[in-house]
Amino acid sequence: MPDWPKPNRPKTLINMAAYVLAEGNSLSPQADARQLMQHATGLDPLGLATVRTIDDATIEKFFGYVKKRAEGAPLQHILGKAWFRHTEVEVGPGVLVPRPETEIVAGWAIAACKDEIKKGNRAPAAADLGAGSGIIAKSIALEVPGSRVFAVEISKDAAKYLRSNLSETSVEIIESDFSDLPKLRPDLAGKLDVVVSNPPYIPDSEVDSLSADVLADPEIALFSGEDGLDAIRALLPVAAFLLKEGGKLVFEHGDDQRNAVLELALSDGRFTDVEDHDDLTRRPRFLTAKRTGIEK
Repeated sequence: MPDWPKPNRPKTLINMAAYVLAEGNSLSPQADARQLMQHATGLDPLGLATVRTIDDATIEKFFGYVKKRAEGAPLQHILGKAWFRHTEVEVGPGVLVPRPETEIVAGWAIAACKDEIKKGNRAPAAADLGAGSGIIAKSIALEVPGSRVFAVEISKDAAKYLRSNLSETSVEIIESDFSDLPKLRPDLAGKLDVVVSNPPYIPDSEVDSLSADVLADPEIALFSGEDGLDAIRALLPVAAFLLKEGGKLVFEHGDDQRNAVLELALSDGRFTDVEDHDDLTRRPRFLTAKRTGIEK
């Protein structure tokens, strides 16, 4: 029996890993395997394309990552980072992994800030409530130079990532429950142009229906009471407190919550131009509104 050489070519190894990941129910096994190979080798796609063989130590490291992914570890936890719009953030256990559907929410908030600049406001002020990793706040700060951004987060575990991810920005971090802002920061009353949030919105009863990737996120970032709307109920009065007249609110919600969030925002009485929007997959995803005149 000949002593066959072990596979050591990147393409072969990636294909082997993709097969393992597909058996482990990965939705994108080939893409996952390729990113894990890049992580193991420290090479970008172009660099990886020029390599003919991989050494044994790197192969062992690669299949260690593949094993973790096949067992349900989120890809972003293994990589230690997540990409979002034009930047990336550190992520891991204890903080919500940013999802592609949230990019359109962040994009709407960024566009609202840019509209303020077009109107002559050179330093639009925005708050990201329940900031998690800080990816929305970071995106606003990077894409709207001169903006004043606040990132509010209650979780101590998430705040560790938040501080690291925002360390090279001018974003002000507030470690608090956002519902406490009226008491904690009365100086912000009626001062903000934009409030954005990706709050928890999954009903508590749906825990058994979620994928392993989702369940790897912290419960505080996922679940929000019997109907999933507790955080949104708390969000609306805080947004009304923070926003100036004409200021804009945008928040994400579940794809089966359109009617409920529209009713909540309209019945609040402090918002106008209330609209709900689909994400890129044509599923209901986020609500926008404008603050009415401030009460005297």
